[in-house]
Amino acid sequence: MFQNLGDGTYFHSGMLAIRQSVATGVNITYKILYNDAVAMTGGQPVDGTLSVPQIAQQVRSEGVQAIVVVSDDIEKWSDHSIFPSGVEFFDRR
Repeated sequence: MFQNLGDGTYFHSGMLAIRQSVATGVNITYKILYNDAVAMTGGQPVDGTLSVPQIAQQVRSEGVQAIVVVSDDIEKWSDHSIFPSGVEFFDRR
């Protein structure tokens, strides 16, 4: 099962859904689209932005085991030390 959500929704309420999924042992993949907008309500800017590494750190602290970063500019994330250990990185192609 997959659930898509943007970074704005993640910041607003999605992190609570991820926390609940981990707590109840639900087998689900959350795809967090980092697009710097709250698209669910019309595309407003995100209040209190988090960076990609911060989101990765936060979901790991919630108990998420598998974290994958996919980017059309994967070199942007070449410093793997800013991510939790075990994060995988793939070019979007």
